[in-house]
Amino acid sequence: MHHILIAIKEIIDSNLKLYLPHVASDHLENNGAVYYMNGKDGTEFDWYINEKFPPFMVFYNDKANLGAVKLLLYKDGGVVIYLFDDCGKNWSKRFIQN
Repeated sequence: MHHILIAIKEIIDSNLKLYLPHVASDHLENNGAVYYMNGKDGTEFDWYINEKFPPFMVFYNDKANLGAVKLLLYKDGGVVIYLFDDCGKNWSKRFIQN
């Protein structure tokens, strides 16, 4: 599982650099820490019923604390990434990786 988490962090970091190069790591909560947003029903429900993990998120480090990156990892290996600009106020890019 550890190698999956490392790959998720690498995907997020590379997409931040590519699509939001003006966002420095110090603009992000805990310098771009990735948070696992386990929902109420839990990981097992999302994995077996929704066929994906709960979202992995990176947040802006400001008072509003809105999301900068949302990554969804699907059971088939697909990845969907949402990037948000302007401290999380504007959806910037949706990227799908298979």
